[in-house]
Amino acid sequence: MCIEEPNTPSPQTSRYLKQNIKIPLANGERIYTRWQYAPYFTDQTIQLIQPDIGNSGGITEVKKVADMAHTYDILVQAHAFASPLSADVAVQFETAIPNFCIHEHAVCYRMAFNNGFTKYNRQPVDGYIEPLELPGIGNEFLQEAISSASTYCVVK
Repeated sequence: MCIEEPNTPSPQTSRYLKQNIKIPLANGERIYTRWQYAPYFTDQTIQLIQPDIGNSGGITEVKKVADMAHTYDILVQAHAFASPLSADVAVQFETAIPNFCIHEHAVCYRMAFNNGFTKYNRQPVDGYIEPLELPGIGNEFLQEAISSASTYCVVK
């Protein structure tokens, strides 16, 4: 479908790759704002953007990036590789944009060590994942997970 993250964020390198290969480029896990995305859009060097919601300032900024990409017929796949909760944020975001392409779902979300962090740990069924029809992002961290994590984050 595409080559994912073939280079570090560099409009010049992306332009070189685009001119020399025939496979669509996917990039954006390390591109954070609409201003940083702008040169890739104007010269059409990326065909699929992968903004990371957590690193890009949240849903509001990533929605602005996705809307801007839509004006250039560029597709979106949210980069969601932090936790089962980040996957749910991505699903809710992806359902709200017209240029959504594919959802990234990490295999590690199926592993036992990711259980018990969130109220729901949804997994794809037959290649599809349904968004929750609950308020907000439709999921939340469990208090036990927050309490457990805070024991590792105490600064003395």
